[in-house]
Amino acid sequence: AALSACESGFQWERVFGLFGVVRAGGTMPDVISYSAGARAHELASQWRPICALLEEMRRCYCAPTAVTCNAAISACNTEAPFSAVQELLAEL
Repeated sequence: AALSACESGFQWERVFGLFGVVRAGGTMPDVISYSAGARAHELASQWRPICALLEEMRRCYCAPTAVTCNAAISACNTEAPFSAVQELLAEL
């Protein structure tokens, strides 16, 4: 719920902190959490953090969904250099 609030409240900066809170509680973020975080970054056109989020998903063996991938592509649509977009698409 908190991650969804970040999405609707344009609080993308808080996403990774909330992932830390989840881990501190003894659990790992799931694909729904990551997707909500991705959407928060997408709405703020924050392509660098969303790339970091996708990397974290890979490290945690959490496969991105279509929602996560679409959010990443959309976030890169505004300011990301073409090489970053190519790299992202290759990883997806």
